[in-house]
Amino acid sequence: MTGLSKIPKNGQVLTIPAHRPFIDDLAAGLLRIHNEMANPTAEGLAGLTVLLPNRRATTALETALIQLKDQQAFFLPRIMAIADAPDALEALAFDDSSSAIPPMIDDLLPAIDPLRRRVLLAQEIRLWHRHRDQPVPATNLALKLAAGLTDFLDEMQLENQPLEALESLDADDYTAHWGLILDFLDILKTRWPQILASERVLDPMDRRDRSIRALADFWTANPPDQPVIIAGSTGAIPATTHLISSLATLSNGIVVLPGLDRDLDQASWDVLDPSHPQYGLKRLLDGLDMERHEVTDWSVGLRENSDPEEPITTPAVKARAHLLRLALRPVATTPSWATTSPPEGDAWKGLTMIECRRPHEEAITVALALREVLETPKKKAALVTSDRGLARRVAAELRRWNIMVDDSAGSPLAATRAGAFWRLVIETVATNFNPISFASLCQHPLAAAGYDAGAFRILARRFIGTALRGPRPAPGPDGLRQALNQARFDPKTAEKDSTQITAWLETILSCLTPLTAWADRQPSSDSAVIDLIARHKAAVTALATSDSQAGKERLRHRADGQAAIDLMDRLITAFEGDHNIDLTLSHYATLLADVMAEVAVRPAYGGHPRLFIWGPLEARLQHCDRIIIGGLNEGSWPRHVATDPWMGRHMRQEIGLPPPEQRIGLAAHDFAQLVAAPEIILTRSTHVAGAPSEPSRWWRRLSLFAPESASERSPQPYRHWARQLDQSMPVVQCPLPDPKPPLERRPERISATQVRTLIKNPYIFYAQRILRLQALDPLDADPDAAMRGQAIHKTLEIFIRRYGDALPDDAVAKLCTIGQDVLAPLLASPSWKAVWWPRFQAIADWFNHWEQQRRAAGIVPVASEILGEIPLEDKKILAAKADRIDRLPDGRLVIIDYKTGHLPSWQKVMRGEEPQLPLEAAIALKNGFQGIGPHAGVARLAYLRLNGGKPAAGKESVKKIDEKNLCITEAQDGLNRLLQHYANPDQGYRAIQRFENRSWTESGPKPYNAYDHLIRLKEWS
Repeated sequence: MTGLSKIPKNGQVLTIPAHRPFIDDLAAGLLRIHNEMANPTAEGLAGLTVLLPNRRATTALETALIQLKDQQAFFLPRIMAIADAPDALEALAFDDSSSAIPPMIDDLLPAIDPLRRRVLLAQEIRLWHRHRDQPVPATNLALKLAAGLTDFLDEMQLENQPLEALESLDADDYTAHWGLILDFLDILKTRWPQILASERVLDPMDRRDRSIRALADFWTANPPDQPVIIAGSTGAIPATTHLISSLATLSNGIVVLPGLDRDLDQASWDVLDPSHPQYGLKRLLDGLDMERHEVTDWSVGLRENSDPEEPITTPAVKARAHLLRLALRPVATTPSWATTSPPEGDAWKGLTMIECRRPHEEAITVALALREVLETPKKKAALVTSDRGLARRVAAELRRWNIMVDDSAGSPLAATRAGAFWRLVIETVATNFNPISFASLCQHPLAAAGYDAGAFRILARRFIGTALRGPRPAPGPDGLRQALNQARFDPKTAEKDSTQITAWLETILSCLTPLTAWADRQPSSDSAVIDLIARHKAAVTALATSDSQAGKERLRHRADGQAAIDLMDRLITAFEGDHNIDLTLSHYATLLADVMAEVAVRPAYGGHPRLFIWGPLEARLQHCDRIIIGGLNEGSWPRHVATDPWMGRHMRQEIGLPPPEQRIGLAAHDFAQLVAAPEIILTRSTHVAGAPSEPSRWWRRLSLFAPESASERSPQPYRHWARQLDQSMPVVQCPLPDPKPPLERRPERISATQVRTLIKNPYIFYAQRILRLQALDPLDADPDAAMRGQAIHKTLEIFIRRYGDALPDDAVAKLCTIGQDVLAPLLASPSWKAVWWPRFQAIADWFNHWEQQRRAAGIVPVASEILGEIPLEDKKILAAKADRIDRLPDGRLVIIDYKTGHLPSWQKVMRGEEPQLPLEAAIALKNGFQGIGPHAGVARLAYLRLNGGKPAAGKESVKKIDEKNLCITEAQDGLNRLLQHYANPDQGYRAIQRFENRSWTESGPKPYNAYDHLIRLKEWS
């Protein structure tokens, strides 16, 4: 082999030790091979062919070669990724020196799109159930079952096992339902090959397997003239093992193994189990019929005058290797720990293990360790984790220093801006315009509907604030229109606002018409899913169009938008020709969320050049000055071995599938490769989601050999820094809020109901009347006690105004009819209708009986929900709205207040703590209620409790007024003194600790107050 004469016999199989930077050493070795050629030229390097496990490794190798060449012009070798690019492998067949094409490769059919495959299998699953008279699963459920079938099919093809192997399993040896499972899997064995033939495609794994094997066979029959190097693979896939075996026998073939441990004791090597890091490499060497000592070091074998036994490691590296070898020893030889010398002190040099209390603390700790690296010029660092939540948290924490780091694993399309927009459009229509979905859609940055995007969101906020808050409107577009018609606008601009928002709403509904029309149609067999997808695309495009940019352009603006459009095109292709599939909108929304979660969106550029976040797959063969392995908890890394839904462990073994622990072995190899680096930090959280977490098995093993003092393993106090970073200064107790607005801002007019608030908590009165702050109703709110009370008040108001002179014969029926109209928005809630409508009917019956007794006694209503006011001292005005005023036969009045909750005690009323009724009586005494006519004074105050409970649906509580009207006079005098008290500019509206006031708590727990967060109660109480 030209240029490789210095490699020893059987030197075609080499290894790069775990502690060495794999890609950098590989690049240096490639340049050495090129330089040892007979006539090395810049073009000669292009004759080399390098096969690597994944595309990230190919990019890293290209970068390493460019850096080694130091701005010299040269041609890169042909660098290919084995796993990710079977089509690229086909290109290797076309050699300038030979017109031969590998057999099979030229005739390979294209690979079927995974979505198309899932749809076709879902159809077969539905047919299988139908032919056996079993309930046919919905299309979206069938698609989930199809995903499980495709996973099983991929594994069988990946391991090069024919489906006919299933026939070797005897159903009698297993559980009773195995025969049914075997019958179900017959879909793959019998029907699926026919479908692939009709579609003229191949399964992706099958096509990749054929490509790799055909290439191996071609090179065996036609040995390449130039060196071919396959590096970094452990041969976990049989097809890759076949390729490695073929290259190892060629004169120009070179195999570079990652991190082969040639120093592991023979006893452990002989009993390696599938979960050990070296198991895959041992199995590969067994297939090559080689021993470990025959594998040469890549760096040694390519140096001039090199000695295979020449040490290339420092004492610290040797000690670290000994530590890993000892800690990860196979289970069968772990008893030798008792007789094995402990690792030397240098083993922990550069190795840090940090346990954090919570994932948030772990994220800050990792971010600090990454941030510190930037203080050293040219130094690089990477976080390697399979915990995507930790990766997102670390990226977010780094932004506090304006450091943008991209997660190489990407973000699920469903979690991106564009993905959310596509999902919100379909979910809004599928949920029949649920207020929360509609509000989220209207406020999305991509929503414009022909408007300027900013103006569109302003109108959206106005519509939500005026029409959408409170109880859920009626379903559908008509419900939104009705809510808008009932909205209350500022009287000064009501007409203009109503016109603008109505036009805005109709524009949105017009954009969504394609989907609403689909929802209103009658399901039929010819309603193809691709029609629904096309309608979805049309609605999204129309809604994304702005006044200055087409919807397609706005949707494609970012990587996530392009990914979403590409996915929709794939969905159309996947469902093409399947006219018998009919999805409901809700099922389609679920399907879309599922497929979007499987699509990863990676930014094309913009990441930090020296900081990285990698997943375990992306980290293979990568190298940085500092490696941080995060999320080292069991179930995160390694991940829990998923249970095979189709067959058990023994069944898998019988048909030739590998044990589940083999995946753990691959993860263990990645872990061992990373931990062998000179500077490594391991982190984990002791609690996740509020529960104690289990440390990773590798963490536990390393901990067994850790020094006694934790500080010896923590040269940098990252965890301490993390806890200090967001620690606040000592809390200084704030004074009670006591705002003192100028006198001209203090209200001249006060209502009887607000007097109680001013007495109980002046700050709330200040927030309501002076700051004019009102709590917003929640979206899609369930009816609460306040809404129920308002509705009952309105119902009784209408009833009394209609039948104040005389009660009808069917008074209960009339009252219930009025109640149905008034309570219609509340009755839309099934729970409210089931619980409170029977109570309202009981209230109606009780109220009719009470009313008849009063009419028989000569007591008649004279006013309902009537407004009144009287002047007070210093030009102040007292106003009130009385629920009801009745006239006694002697001409005196009864002031009545409806209550749907607890009744205040008359002791509180007399003490002035509940002054509403006495103040309304004061207004009545001075004829402040217009329209009630002459009267002889106020005789009674009354509360009417209407809650529909048992044993009585209502209750009347009456307080007679003495002849001198003392309680009325005292209430008015007390109000004058109270207002005079706040007429002092130095008197503030002080917040009160209401939980210390027994009058607030004696009837139950502390009431919720919407102004507590403004008062900052917990900061000063």
